[in-house]
Amino acid sequence: MRELRVCPLEWNDSRRKRRDCPHEWNDRRRERHDCPHEWNDSHRERHDCPREWNDSRRERHDCPHEWNDSHRERHDCPREWIVRVREPVECREMPNDRLRMAVAALILAIVAAIPRAADRPWTEIRGADVIVFGQQSPRTLRDVAVQIEQFRAVVGQLIAGARQPQSLPTEVYLFDTERAMRDYVPLYQGRPAALTGYCHCGAPDEISVIVAALSQYRESTSIIYHEYTHLLMRNALRDVPVWLNEGLAEYFSTFNLRSNGREAEIGAPIPNHVAALHDDFIPLPRLLAVNRTSPLYNERTRKTIFYAEAWALTHYLLIGRPGGSETLNAFLSEYANGADSGPALEKATGLSLSAIERELRGYVSRPLTLAVATDFGPAMTRTLALAERVATDAPTAARTLAPAERDARLGEIQLRIGREEDATKRIEAAAAAGQSNAQAQLVLARLRLRQQRNADAMLLVTKAATLAPDDFAAQYLYALTLLRGDGDHSDASWPTDRARAAREALLRAVRIRPGSAAAQAWLGYADQQEGTRLADAKDATEKAIALAPGRLDYALQLAEIESQLGNADDARRLLTPLTRAGDESIAHRASQLLVTLNRTQAPVAPTLELVPRETLDLRRPSYRLREPRPGEQRVFGELLEIACGASGVRFRLRVDDREIAAPAKRMEDVELTSFAAAGQTVVCGPRVPADKVFLTRAADGTTVAVEFMPKDYVP
Repeated sequence: MRELRVCPLEWNDSRRKRRDCPHEWNDRRRERHDCPHEWNDSHRERHDCPREWNDSRRERHDCPHEWNDSHRERHDCPREWIVRVREPVECREMPNDRLRMAVAALILAIVAAIPRAADRPWTEIRGADVIVFGQQSPRTLRDVAVQIEQFRAVVGQLIAGARQPQSLPTEVYLFDTERAMRDYVPLYQGRPAALTGYCHCGAPDEISVIVAALSQYRESTSIIYHEYTHLLMRNALRDVPVWLNEGLAEYFSTFNLRSNGREAEIGAPIPNHVAALHDDFIPLPRLLAVNRTSPLYNERTRKTIFYAEAWALTHYLLIGRPGGSETLNAFLSEYANGADSGPALEKATGLSLSAIERELRGYVSRPLTLAVATDFGPAMTRTLALAERVATDAPTAARTLAPAERDARLGEIQLRIGREEDATKRIEAAAAAGQSNAQAQLVLARLRLRQQRNADAMLLVTKAATLAPDDFAAQYLYALTLLRGDGDHSDASWPTDRARAAREALLRAVRIRPGSAAAQAWLGYADQQEGTRLADAKDATEKAIALAPGRLDYALQLAEIESQLGNADDARRLLTPLTRAGDESIAHRASQLLVTLNRTQAPVAPTLELVPRETLDLRRPSYRLREPRPGEQRVFGELLEIACGASGVRFRLRVDDREIAAPAKRMEDVELTSFAAAGQTVVCGPRVPADKVFLTRAADGTTVAVEFMPKDYVP
């Protein structure tokens, strides 16, 4: 990140090896200073400097002897020393006892005056798609925000969909050192893992979090950019083979900004991969056939030959042969249309697989493989000019976090990485101290959901949404909790009433962040569940697909809505390619819906015919009901609604004077029986008029059977 200039003696910090440097030096974050010895700033150790100097953060002071505090190591300082906000003190000869007492008093005053890391405030800087939190200066936080926003812009130059706004902003948490972030890294064999940074990039409808140590930021960026590339591609591309998904992530992991953010370099050789390719090589057809269940992929270490060769093939296609990104986009187009990787690659390149493999073997054996400290030449990397710097908050717009919000956010990091005991203490204390802080209440709600205390969680997300009506995250996460149900099998307000409340929250979220594909898609889902706004559901879901064309679940949702609207041809057009999706759950669901659609005379929502069961011809009819099995429970009531969606099915019943909601993963998992008219069908949506049913649930609350009774039935 810096160029070394000359400086009169050797210097050292946590990111460099000691070097002799005969004169002063400078980098893009500091003013040039004349200092004939070593010097220090907030990231470095203090060193002796026998002349006065000053920068924007310190004043020069004289000090009679050595000193030490929590931020520095002890050094001999015969004249001057550097610390904040003190007046010069002259050194005089004193008797040894008096001198020691004076020095001790001075050291105590210094330690008391310098804030500990735990006492320094946390600050927030916002970009369009990233929020950076840290205890560093606002300018430093802004530099990191710009770098991550620029990375997204660079990926977008190759993958068009990556230019779209992210559904949710990525949160970045910066710590000064690796030691400072020990409480916020996953445990390995009971101890904090040796990580300088990581990306907790989960489901695309959830907020992704990057955690990094600033002192080793350069070392951790390759991991961060690898995972962040996956996140960007998930929204941008509908279906990507595993080799290309990992190859692109490795290719972009070498991203580096230059020329004060005006240029970006990508495609630098990765020494570990180059070394692995010298020792081993996977035949190309085998590499292209790898999927997510292959043993080769599930070795899970990025040093394996699979990752190395996936990177090499991607590098070769983008930089090592003519066509570059045009070839890659041609391949993706063929693959999206149903071609396997091999034929798609042959058509995109105009070469046979054997010819591609010969070229690839030659490519990885070039001198570029000495990827340690040599000049690889212009052909081995690509430099992209960036049209303009991305928009982020100015340092003056930084916001200081309240202590309750700070502790809640740090606790949420621990909750994400499985350090639940530490997280619970921190989050509960933060929420208790910040009763009026929306973020603290929201994080406590997530903890309660993890603990399966769903009723408590529902109260907390409702409170957070009320406290922060103009906060996107509060409104969005409140709506998700309502729509998902999150394991609550008995809440009387689910699903129709919850869908209405969720819709109102999502409308607020969309007004705050109109480019959020996830908010648009969940708004469509809420309209779909309400049952009376199918046209609105279609409109919102189409907007979501335009923003995130790679989301296959959005296409599946649109197909369900088209089916409910009676647009069978449009539903089939959407479902047919989804049956070939690499995501097995999407492919399975699409196949089921297509079968149902094709056998239904009047296309509606996913329907199942009920199997009539004979009755005994007695004076008062009796019915041979399904016998409950061990652990099952059967209830009688009125079926008010069947809510269907990507998250499963729920049956809403009125039982006596209360309502219950009974879930099932799939309609096909429920045994449906009718003692009413033959040919009756089950259609997703409100049941008007309500059906009289017996509903049987397993011990875990899952619906296993629904038996429809005649309308005049009296139990």
